[in-house]
This record gives sequence, C-alpha cells and structure tokens, in this order.
Amino acid sequence: MAKPEGVKKQKPEKNRNKDRRKQERFACDGFAEVVVDDAAFLFRGNIRNLSLGGCYIQSHARLQLNRGAEADLHFNVGGDFFHARAQIMLVRTGAGVGFEFLIDDPELQRRIAGLIEKLNIAPSTEVIEQVGLAEKGARRGAARSLWDRAR
Repeated sequence: MAKPEGVKKQKPEKNRNKDRRKQERFACDGFAEVVVDDAAFLFRGNIRNLSLGGCYIQSHARLQLNRGAEADLHFNVGGDFFHARAQIMLVRTGAGVGFEFLIDDPELQRRIAGLIEKLNIAPSTEVIEQVGLAEKGARRGAARSLWDRAR
C-alpha cells in the first residue's frame, strides 16, 4: 500500500530539557568546591538549586567531565557547611554540573532536609512585621527591600 502524498513519517519528539529529578528543587545561593575522582580535578562554583537528592553547581569553567563519575562536594549554603559524595548526572560545559547525592549517612540526610526546610520556609515574623509597617506608609522602600530579599 502506497503512502498518501504529502504525509511524512514523524519521529517522536524527545524533550531534552525534561526534568529527571525525583525531588522538588529549591533555589539557593551558596558556594561549592568539587573534587572529581576520575579526573583528579578540582573546580569551584555557586550552588543554584538543591533537592534532597542532589544539586546544581553553576561554573563557567570549560569542564570536560564524565557523566557517572563520582565527586566530593564541599558546600556552604546559608552559613551551613556540608560534605557529601555525589555522582555527576549532567554536564553543561561553560554553565554548570548537576549532581545526585550518594548519601548513606542519616545525619547528613537530616541536615540537608533541615536546610531545604529553611530554604522553603515562609518569611520570618520580623519581615512580615516590617511589610505591615510599610503598607501603613512607614518606611515603605526599606521594608519592601527586606521582603524581597527574604523571598
């Protein structure tokens, strides 16, 4: 049977940007130092998001890393310091690296969960009070700036 004219076979579209993480990501701002095992390589970058299962570290370096390689992560977010083993899941040369944590320490898991709670928490009472004052007309600029930083 002949194919009707003008009909083309379409390849299924692959969503290359599909999020494969199993846990919700939380935006954060922190500093990280990464030592990659198989490359005997160290790089530094900024943590841009974090989940219970991993993190994304932004780096403008031209990293030539292998997916699946293991690394030691030393990072600081919000004044809390962490050390974790992780596996490289995504490499975006000149942009950053996505990691999946390889955590077998319940205490470290608890600490990361606590950090995520802090990242996801509502603004502090002090911030809410300042915004309340701002809405009454007092110190609107400073309070709005404080509110925006807390979010």
